[in-house]
Amino acid sequence: MPLRSAKNAIQEAWASSLPEDLVRRWNEREGFRGIILNTGWLIGDRIVAVVVALAVSVAVVRYLGPDRLGAYQYALAFCALMAPIAQLGLDGIVVRNLVEHEGDRDQILGTSFLLMLATSVVLIPIGVLAVTLLQPNSDVAPRLVGIMMIPLVIQSTNVIDYFFRARVQSKYTVWSTKISLMATAALTFGLIAFGAPLVMFAWTTVADAAIAATGLLVFYRRSGHRILAWMWNRQRAIELLADSWPLMIAAIAGRIYSRIGVLILGQMSGQEAVGIYSVALRLSEPWYFITLAIVSSVFPSIIRARREKDRVHYEKRIQLLYDLMATIGYAVAIPMTFLATPLVVLLFGRSFEQAGPILAVHIWVFVFISIGMARSNWLVAENLVRLYMAITLLGAVLSILLCWLLIPRFGGLGVAIAAVGAQAFMAIFSSLLSKDLWPVFRQTVRALLVPFRFRSFLRSMAEL
Repeated sequence: MPLRSAKNAIQEAWASSLPEDLVRRWNEREGFRGIILNTGWLIGDRIVAVVVALAVSVAVVRYLGPDRLGAYQYALAFCALMAPIAQLGLDGIVVRNLVEHEGDRDQILGTSFLLMLATSVVLIPIGVLAVTLLQPNSDVAPRLVGIMMIPLVIQSTNVIDYFFRARVQSKYTVWSTKISLMATAALTFGLIAFGAPLVMFAWTTVADAAIAATGLLVFYRRSGHRILAWMWNRQRAIELLADSWPLMIAAIAGRIYSRIGVLILGQMSGQEAVGIYSVALRLSEPWYFITLAIVSSVFPSIIRARREKDRVHYEKRIQLLYDLMATIGYAVAIPMTFLATPLVVLLFGRSFEQAGPILAVHIWVFVFISIGMARSNWLVAENLVRLYMAITLLGAVLSILLCWLLIPRFGGLGVAIAAVGAQAFMAIFSSLLSKDLWPVFRQTVRALLVPFRFRSFLRSMAEL
């Protein structure tokens, strides 16, 4: 039986087993079906990615030990601070423009690509010089940063990912990342088997970016489009940057409040403390993929609902998104709070046991960052990017202050407390600073209370 015929037969059998009304509603809601399928691709991709990455992490952590792992994570955190500059805050803006101006696709993609490429090339020597000044006694740090910043150049091809996101076709990005993930995992295990030095592990980040970029290029071509059709437009570049610079600054500030703690911890407490803290992050941050996948898929439909001026439907979708994010956050944070230390010891060994209490605190960042992702997309949809920038800058300042206050007394645990506090401010309480955001404050507080209004949440999901 041909593959397509077999697929159709399976779909018909599945449909016949469901209530007729449910099948009719599913078929009528093509846009909603696309969101569900796209989210499924993204979540499926990240589940596999998390499992593979966790296996690699366990092997790498045990191989490097706290001190060398700390040096590696310090360089990685430094490069993470540089990444938002290279991306120029263009991701959400490019997706929005591709949704609203499909006919200008090649101009939008070509201009965005060249902007990101030029910026990332300039950033490499700046980054190496900066880390040399911060770590004057380290020969390893500049080399690690120099290598780990090469992926920023390669990731200029992420504009293709923005194109697939705008078309709700993230399966192509999933395939690309899956191939790169498996190849990089195999390379990492090979390095461990041959006893490779620390610097060689930095090259795995370059390999990962190069393979993923190749996959995106191939799938873009196979979907009927040509890279050579891309074009530069000066006026388009000015328009994109005019819209994106507040988001870039917000993204930089976001990375500051999520990564600056690692750098301050390294300066105050040394590389071993960074290594222990990074183990907690390896079990806390991978959960972010769930909310990122949902928000990435829902965002285009939110833009369309706003464009169609269906305000009631628009507001319902936003509230439902907040509720869903909070529900997922609680479902992860509550059990992980109690399982943190046993899980750390089981996976990474007794030498990293101190990461358990850090994980038990840091996992609550997930609740607030889930709601915060939804609110960030609402701000972009409402074109309140400058307000978003100002709030994120305040969050970064708060994070730095909390780290300086808490690290001397609590070490890595202080960084985790600072991360929760900064993210809670960003996602919830910052809405009190502007009258325009008071309705958002009520919505996000309602989301935090979703355990007490779970039945109404389920009814809203059923009505979607």
